[in-house]
Amino acid sequence: MKAELKNLIAIAGAALKEEDTSFLNDVAKNRQAYPDGRGGILRFNNEHYYKFVVARALVKSYPLAIAIEVDSHDMVLYHPNSTSRFGAVEMKRWMGASGEQEIPGILRDIEKLRDSEVENALMLIFAENRRGDSGSQLGWLSKRLGLCQVEDQSLWERYLFPTLNPQGNEVEFCVAGYEL
Repeated sequence: MKAELKNLIAIAGAALKEEDTSFLNDVAKNRQAYPDGRGGILRFNNEHYYKFVVARALVKSYPLAIAIEVDSHDMVLYHPNSTSRFGAVEMKRWMGASGEQEIPGILRDIEKLRDSEVENALMLIFAENRRGDSGSQLGWLSKRLGLCQVEDQSLWERYLFPTLNPQGNEVEFCVAGYEL
């Protein structure tokens, strides 16, 4: 995977972890609204929310300029001071009970990236897993998406962090990227 895309995943993961920490603290402090005091960013299980957190973080320190929602892409990366595109990014949540309901949307986004005229394409997945399960889940996803013949988690660059879901269970938030 290209260094720029690995860097994007690291920045995205760190930003979402920071957002989660802040969210966990805010929920714990606001017991009037959240008597259980539990749950971080998974309370807003929404890919658009995650997209804007990632975009804000990339603007701060990423060496490429970004724009969101351009030409049906979630994010487009531009060379600095230029209209020349470095690449495109599609983002999807993958958090269904079986993981199946999101597969058609992920496949559509992969095809959109393959059909686009960008030199670099990244599929970014946001997932919640039991702690320690992200690797095997990504292996299953790789095979299910047709990226490989056998379950292979090594196709993905990832950033993991522990958090609590709204039910108070300890889980792992996974930001995973696959370069097409």
